[in-house]
Amino acid sequence: MRVTPHQGERENRSQGEVEQVNQYIPQKNGKLRPLSMPSWSDKLLQEVIRSILEAYYEPQYGYK
Repeated sequence: MRVTPHQGERENRSQGEVEQVNQYIPQKNGKLRPLSMPSWSDKLLQEVIRSILEAYYEPQYGYK
C-alpha cells in the first residue's frame, strides 16, 4: 500500500491537534480573501437567528 505524505502526516499527529489549512478566494478587486471553517459558536448563533426570523416571518396558521 502506498502512503502519500498527507496520510503520513495524519498518522503522526496527536488526536487533539488540528491541521491548519490556509486557502484564499480571489475577490473582484484582485485581492485575496481567506476561506475558513466557521466556528461552533458562529454556527450556533446563525441557527438561533434563523429560527427567530423564521418564527417571525412564517407564523403557524393551524388554529381555527
